[in-house]
Amino acid sequence: MRHIAMLLASIALIIGFSVVSTGRAEPGPEWALVDSISFQTLIPAGERVVVSFDTNANSLGVTMPPDNLTDLAKQAIEKAPIWLKRDLQDTFARIKELYPAIRKFKPERQAELTDNIMSTFASLILEVQDPLVDEVAFQVAHLAPEVLAEMLDHPIVLVDNAEYVYRNDEYLNYVEVMDYGTSSDEDYHSTVEYRVRTAEGDTIKCELPREYYYWYIVHPKLTKELPAYIDPHTGSPADPPGGVFWRDYFFNHADPEYPLLKDQLAGCSTLWNGFRNSLDNGAVGVVTKWIKDVMVFKTPPTRSTVPVKIYAMHMGTCSEHSYITAAAARTALIPAVVTVAYRNDHKWNEFYERRWIHWEPVNTMIDSPDSYDPGWWDLAAAFDWRGDGYVWTVSERYTPECTLTVRVEDANGNPVDGARVVIDSEGHPGPRCSFGYTNTSGECQFTLGDKRNFYGRVDSDIGCYPSSGEVEIIFNSLAGEHYLWSCNLTGEIPQLLVKENPLPQTRLDRYKLEFDFNAKEVVHGLNPDSWDMFSETISPGNIDFFICDSENLTQYTSGNHFGAFQIAEDIDSKDGSFVVSTDDRWYLVLSNEDAVTAKEVVDVTVTLYERSPYQATETSTPCSGTSEFALFQNYPNPCNQGTIISYDLKTPTRAVLRIYDISGKLVRTLVDADQNQGFYTISWDAKDSSGREVASGLYFYSLEAGDFICAKKMLILK
Repeated sequence: MRHIAMLLASIALIIGFSVVSTGRAEPGPEWALVDSISFQTLIPAGERVVVSFDTNANSLGVTMPPDNLTDLAKQAIEKAPIWLKRDLQDTFARIKELYPAIRKFKPERQAELTDNIMSTFASLILEVQDPLVDEVAFQVAHLAPEVLAEMLDHPIVLVDNAEYVYRNDEYLNYVEVMDYGTSSDEDYHSTVEYRVRTAEGDTIKCELPREYYYWYIVHPKLTKELPAYIDPHTGSPADPPGGVFWRDYFFNHADPEYPLLKDQLAGCSTLWNGFRNSLDNGAVGVVTKWIKDVMVFKTPPTRSTVPVKIYAMHMGTCSEHSYITAAAARTALIPAVVTVAYRNDHKWNEFYERRWIHWEPVNTMIDSPDSYDPGWWDLAAAFDWRGDGYVWTVSERYTPECTLTVRVEDANGNPVDGARVVIDSEGHPGPRCSFGYTNTSGECQFTLGDKRNFYGRVDSDIGCYPSSGEVEIIFNSLAGEHYLWSCNLTGEIPQLLVKENPLPQTRLDRYKLEFDFNAKEVVHGLNPDSWDMFSETISPGNIDFFICDSENLTQYTSGNHFGAFQIAEDIDSKDGSFVVSTDDRWYLVLSNEDAVTAKEVVDVTVTLYERSPYQATETSTPCSGTSEFALFQNYPNPCNQGTIISYDLKTPTRAVLRIYDISGKLVRTLVDADQNQGFYTISWDAKDSSGREVASGLYFYSLEAGDFICAKKMLILK
């Protein structure tokens, strides 16, 4: 009660003397906040981001790489959920970057490319309404630019695909689409919740990780087909109603004398029941039986990767069965992929339920991964295929496996990113065992079968190895072994020509820059089977960082040797500070110039402080209690949308920081917690405890820490 009375007395003192100017000075923080900048951006290969500080202007600036995006594209990125923004930006940017590649796919449409593609699919996102915004934005962000160019006639298929996810959900008892928020929320996303039966016979609910929902249920592309309205008789794109999309077609249509998938799934109460090789297996068992009813295992007159065409033929071998199974599963909201074993001439499927599970309807095989090796053959390798063309090996689920790490370096021993690595083996004629692309560490990994010989080839923008053909890298592979294959290319990766500068004898020491950043890496690659350009975001990232003055920045941008401070190469994060040493322009540089194709997604915060040992007390009142604590004047003041409040605790204590209006009514409590010794900075967004923006006027903020009580005033102007 004593603290509250003293605090109210302090506020009353300020109110009673609304203008206080004693001319006295009191000790303040050593550094006063002047400016701050925070952003997230993509840094393409060969590019940089530069944060600048001019001691004359007393402010920060930033120079970003050019994005060349249309206004509609930027608006679509702004509308997308925060977790999708950079993927969407990357796809729009790659449309520009891959213009020559896109042109060769559609030479008669050169005038419609780039800006037209961007604006068409950006408009799709801008026009769609909840709850489909995230699903449509995800599809645009994760279809290859080449595929988007091919879809210009019917972009609306992406909206129809998303709508039928929700429509099909209305009929299914074992699954429910879960929406978390709306498109006005920053982290709006969706997923599904399943009912599954455990080994003990209990039925439980399981929520699918959201990335699996978008990639393996929502995504409209399975392998090499075009997501489009398809004429079932020709397998070619066609206008509706003659043209149909598989998610609607499989659920709501049936050829005469064939079962309707929607009817087969009616009343099904579980995703699957955990049984091996059984049709009594929930929705997975129902889809398995539907495939067996509508398909005959027979080589069709025309081979096809298009699910609608495959259904109309009602026949196919393992390839056609794998494509139609993946489409039927996603139609039934079962996450599924196509699994490929080229050198063993076989394809099958996997579905996901807390783990990836083997699935081959033609042979009624469910969760039976040991059926292939050694029963059928010695498996060389198996990989799963994602809709954007990205693949990853899953051999370990089907064979005693070894692992292979491939390391690619340039002529000087520097790691090479973006190099395509092809792994091959003996067996059935086919494209290859698998392929992958190196990251900025110059590496990629594979799991491979045992009792095999394996061969490799590397292709990159800076060279290839070997010069032709392939080279043997593993002879008679052994299960459990880890193999390493390293190779050097003839080209060279650009490197920073930088050395550490000594600090000057005479230093300014007036300004301090504090910085914090972290990076993720975006690996790009071209699927050699579908010719889709995929992107895969991985952690950690890889960035070069340094601080320099104007003279050295000029030398750096001219490609010459230069000096800098706090040089850190090939890092994924850094936080630190730098006290400016001369009266000049200074630059914090994040460089991705030693990458061949990889992009870096960076989150950056830079804060500028000015040394300010004393502050006037025009907006202060005397503080009571121990002198070991201090409350400082907010900055900026007056403020509009928000302000920063700082305080200093010399010993651990309970700290309470509150905002009051001019009448003394509590507006918001910013801090009420036990805190350690230290200097604290709190941001107030000029909103009350209910999230409403406060009106213009005079406000007060107070700190209670032990027996220390202090209040100061601030002005909100809107």
